[in-house]
Amino acid sequence: MIDKNKKFNINRLLIVSLILIIIIGTIMGLYWGLGINKKLNDEEGIKKILLQYGSFSRTIYILLHFLQSTLLPISNFPTIVAGGYIFNPWENSLLTSIGVILGSYAGFGIGKVFGRKAVDWVVGEESTTRILKTFEGKEKLVLILILILPFFPDDIICFIAGITLISWPFFMISVLLIRPIPVILMCFFGSGEIIPFRGYGLIIWGAIILSFIIIGHLVWKHWTKINAFLEKINNSFFHKEKEETINK
Repeated sequence: MIDKNKKFNINRLLIVSLILIIIIGTIMGLYWGLGINKKLNDEEGIKKILLQYGSFSRTIYILLHFLQSTLLPISNFPTIVAGGYIFNPWENSLLTSIGVILGSYAGFGIGKVFGRKAVDWVVGEESTTRILKTFEGKEKLVLILILILPFFPDDIICFIAGITLISWPFFMISVLLIRPIPVILMCFFGSGEIIPFRGYGLIIWGAIILSFIIIGHLVWKHWTKINAFLEKINNSFFHKEKEETINK
């Protein structure tokens, strides 16, 4: 005899899968069919797309960032720059953050609902396996570290985090507090008004980019040591939580 709860869960999963396939198929069909992919290659193209929607430009802008955090394999930096031509830095930061955060939640949800096979399809089996080894046993600490550090694929991490032991509340709060930080920096500095993209500004930008590259290289090179350090911190927290539980 088939368990009714199990049958209900299977039916619900099939319905959710069908809806998701229809939504993804529609979005990707419009994306390539209408030639939107060609317009999103630079900020001028994105600016034209936003301006043609008038009062709905904010909604479209949020949607673009949502899609770039989930389905579209392109950087959202040109979109942020284009948004800087239309919105003030604070509004640009807010709209971008909403799209990116919702996209992060969607990626995490896909991992939680559809499991490893779905994440392998989106991210790639090899990348998923490699990143999961990094997460193993210290998921929360690694998630926060990756969200903070530059040049890490945050969007990919959100998908993979969904198939780890990280809970919805922890993920949602972490993303809500951390992901807006790089967004705000890009919205304010990406316009070139604070640090111009000419003259002395090019030297400063070169130094900043070089610093990020060096930091990323050092983190990657010494990741084993950093991993061991995180392991110690994680174990100390786990030991403390265990003691508090026993004392209660």
